[in-house]
Amino acid sequence: IRRPPRSTPLYSSAASDVYKRQGLERLADLGIEVSLSELPEQIDKAARDKIIDARKTTVLSAPVAIIISVPEYSDGKSRYLEELSAGAAGIQNLLLAAHEKGLASRWRTGKLSRSMKAKLFLGLKENEEIIGIVHLGYAAENKSDSGVDRYRIPVADKITWHDS
Repeated sequence: IRRPPRSTPLYSSAASDVYKRQGLERLADLGIEVSLSELPEQIDKAARDKIIDARKTTVLSAPVAIIISVPEYSDGKSRYLEELSAGAAGIQNLLLAAHEKGLASRWRTGKLSRSMKAKLFLGLKENEEIIGIVHLGYAAENKSDSGVDRYRIPVADKITWHDS
């Protein structure tokens, strides 16, 4: 996936950076660096190692990670919301296309997406922000093999109906 030029009027301003193999390893190292930078300096070695293992497992849980970013426009909230929504719709389309091809996918945000270190790593400008990190691959045969918490709130618990 190549980034379209930001000035191209026919595209959303969302940009994608795709990581696999060694690029994914570098992304995992960045995730570890970001996580460790937010911890107190007096953390014990066992806790530190656990965090390192968890970050590495999360980032390397799929063979491909795609980071999607959008600019934060200073010319009005409406334009920013349109770009943010277009970027999110693009991510949803990516997830649907992956499902159609038999791939498992996961859309994440988190510390890495909010980190200035990640912005610098990606070469993003200060006014750009990461709106999603999409992991793509094949689903683990055994759900517990993925290292991901499988708890989800049932959709019926998230909908409020208003009849009157």
